[in-house]
This record gives sequence, C-alpha cells and structure tokens, in this order.
Amino acid sequence: MTQLLVCFGFCALSQNTSAIFKAKANELELPEVTREAPVALNAVIMNQEDKTFIVVKIGIMENWHIYGYVPPGGYFIQSKLDVKAPEGVSAKSVLKPKMKGYTADPGILIYKGDLVFAFELHGEVQAGQAIEVRLDYQPCDPYICLPPNYLVKSLSVS
Repeated sequence: MTQLLVCFGFCALSQNTSAIFKAKANELELPEVTREAPVALNAVIMNQEDKTFIVVKIGIMENWHIYGYVPPGGYFIQSKLDVKAPEGVSAKSVLKPKMKGYTADPGILIYKGDLVFAFELHGEVQAGQAIEVRLDYQPCDPYICLPPNYLVKSLSVS
C-alpha cells in the first residue's frame, strides 16, 4: 500500500458537488467529543457520476481548535490528513473547509467546529480494497493544548 499525503491546499469544486459532499457528511455520525478527546473523525467512500470519493467529517468540540497552518519554526503542531490507498490508487483533495485566523497569533490558521473534506480517488479502485484515513493533530482550547494525537478510520471499497 502507498501512503499519500493530502495537503490542506486550495481545491476548486462546483457548488453543487460541494453541497453533495456536505450532505453526505451530514449523514455521518461522529463519536462523542470530550475534554479528554475533543476531536472526532468519520469517513465514507462515495460514488458520484462514475467517480469514487472519500468524504471525511471531523468534529471539534466547542471552544477547541486544531491547527490548519503553522509557519515554519512555530511551536504548535500543524494538522495533517493522510489517505493510505492501495498500490496504484491516489487521492486528490477536492474539498476542504476554510481556515480561520488565530487571534493569539495572526500567522497561524486554525480549524474549529464541524469540518468536511473530500478526496477523489484516481486509479483502479476494486471491491474489497482497504483505504485508511488518518488525522494527526494537536487540540487546544483557550487555556491548554493537549499532546499531539491521531485518529484513524479504516474503510473498505464495496
């Protein structure tokens, strides 16, 4: 299996397709978030117009955030969303939420609330293949940052 790093870079997408991904994400249930585990992850494989997509939903507890962009040399941990796909299959980011400015440091961008990401799979995707979505992150509230952590969702192509 090949591991693909999918950046949080800008991706253009029609509003209609974006709405379809967001509607699919709304169907996904997230595990309960708590002060000890303030971030939750779920994902699903979706077929749309002869294309295969992964829709990822991330939930961040109220008053908490994760870092979307940290400049080089920064002391916070920038979040990474990885897709591990089968050999010969790649994932391209096609939808990402807008990051917000961090008031404590204007050079840093953060994510808050419920987030939806989508990735288009390229290559020969076959039934039974495994795909793994992994989020590495550091959650913080206004008073404390927890140690860096990660969440993984394993998917199987049907």
